[in-house]
This record gives sequence, structure tokens and C-alpha cells, in this order.
Amino acid sequence: MVSNNAIPNVTKWNVEEYCTLSDHNLIMFSYNENCILRNSPTQESPRFKVKNANWEKFTEKCNETFNEQYFDNLEHMQPDRMINKVTNELQNICKMTIPLIKKPCKNVPWWNTEVLKSRKEAFKIKKELSRARRLRMTGEVENLVIRYRVARNKLTAQIRKSKKNSWRNFVTEIGNEEPWGIVYKMIKDKTRSAQLMTSVFNENNELTFTWEETAQTLLSAMVPIDDVIMEEEIHGNIREENSTYRNSNMEPDISLAEIQNAIERSKNKKAPGIDGISNEIIKAIWKCQPKFLVWLYNKCFIEKYFPKKWKIAELKILLKDKNKDLKLVNSYRPI
Repeated sequence: MVSNNAIPNVTKWNVEEYCTLSDHNLIMFSYNENCILRNSPTQESPRFKVKNANWEKFTEKCNETFNEQYFDNLEHMQPDRMINKVTNELQNICKMTIPLIKKPCKNVPWWNTEVLKSRKEAFKIKKELSRARRLRMTGEVENLVIRYRVARNKLTAQIRKSKKNSWRNFVTEIGNEEPWGIVYKMIKDKTRSAQLMTSVFNENNELTFTWEETAQTLLSAMVPIDDVIMEEEIHGNIREENSTYRNSNMEPDISLAEIQNAIERSKNKKAPGIDGISNEIIKAIWKCQPKFLVWLYNKCFIEKYFPKKWKIAELKILLKDKNKDLKLVNSYRPI
């Protein structure tokens, strides 16, 4: 098997049908070690645990940072630079007042000292058994086989008991805290496992070979390029309407009530963007600094500019149904 990063190094591959007497054929290829491997573009995004946030300290830090002098410093900045500065400041405040969601630990939650002790005991007997077999100690082997079976059964029972207790504690703790959370989803089979990306058919009806080709094919199908020539009449009308609206100098500024209505309608517990700023955090900013958000949005509106940082999204590709063909683009949907 070849990883995605190593695929560019593989060349001149072909199937050899008569190299072996087996039913399987050999695949011969050349591998260039001098080729520079490309890493997949993974980007770590901060995820804040808002339910454990210190909102009092958050409000205090926001009021200290976003003051009149801060407005004056941003006034003459280019929109992208301004948004980057505000985002960085806000992320720093969040890191001081809201704990980060830690990555899942690789250690299993049910592992304990009793299981570890039983495992060491079984492993020790297994080593003695292997040594006795190697030295052809027939009498000792029979005794060690019995001891090993007892130790192995004890370890299996310990693991089963530990898993059961761990699951019971998990359901009791998390289930009471979030009745419709992960426990409910697991019982109702509503959880989604990560989908391993595979090759898909592109517009030329050819299979993709690298993750870049697969990603580009999916992206082109789900988020088509804004092409004036290829668009339909209805899209042309929308483009013309938006163009007129954007260039109009008669349009009033965005009001405080409009922004408040939009923020209040936004739902909690939604995935944030790559900056980690969730709807809960935006609502907290609105409570302590409503004028700042009004000024920020109107600044972009007056400049007739949509910041690049707000256009970047982390797209997740989900399989519509487990019975769908993995090689067809239409089998996936983005969120």
C-alpha cells in the first residue's frame, strides 16, 4: 500500500501476469526516493469549551481591549489586516478565559491497575511457556499451558468488568449532563464515523489518484466556480441585483437592531470556523461590546469589502448513505 504523500514518487507501474504461479498478479513499479513528499494541508483550529467559560473575565478582557483607542487604531487599516488583528485579539482573550477542548486521549478509559496487573501476569506466563516449548520441556509445557489459560481468562474477565463499569459511569455522567448528547446518539445509531476519502470519478469519467485530485473534484461539484459565461438566467439576475445593491451609496448603515436580530437568531452548539469563534462567543461579545460589532460590520459594509478571513471555511464531506457508491461525487454532501 502507498500513502497519499508517496503517490507522486511512484512511476512506471504495470501488471505482470506471468511472474508467479499464484492466482494473483504482480504489480511492478518504480519508486523515486529523491522526490520531495508533499504533506496534506492539515490546519489545527482552536476549539473552545464554552460551557466552562469564565464569562465574567471574558467581559472584563473585552472591555479592556476593545476601547475607543482601539477603534482609532483600526480606523485607517485595510479590511483584511483589520479583521486579522481583531480575530487574533479575540482568540487571545478566549484562550485566557475559555478552556480549550482537548484532543481525545489515546489511552482507553477503562484501563486500570487491576487490568495492568493481570496483563503483566499473563504476559509473564506466556514468555515462560514460549521458553519451555523452545527447550522442549514437555512436562513444564503442560503445566504452563494450564496456568496461561487461567491467567488469560482472568485478564479477559477483568477487561470485560472494567469496560462495563467504565461504560456505566460514562452513561451516568454524560447522560445526565446532556440527555440528547452522545449517549442518545450512540443508542439510536445517529453517530457518524469519519469517512475515509477514496478515489472518485471526475468530470472526464476518470478515477482520481491523489487526495488533491479527489478534493478538487468534490469541491468543483459542490462549490462550482462563479462563472459568468456558464451561469443560468436566474443567476445572472441575482448577480445584477447584488451588483446594484453593493454599489449603491444610498443604502443606510447596518443598524444595531439588525445585527442584534441576526445574532439572537443564531443557534448555539454549532461548529465554529477555523478561528474557533463560535456563536456563543459572538453572543458574549455582543452583550459587552455591541457598539464594537456594529462598527466592525459597518466598516466592512462601507468599504464594500468582504474580508478574506471570513471566506475561509473548514468543509466536511459526508457520505449521504452507507449504501451509496463511494466513487460517485453525488454520493457525498458538504457541511
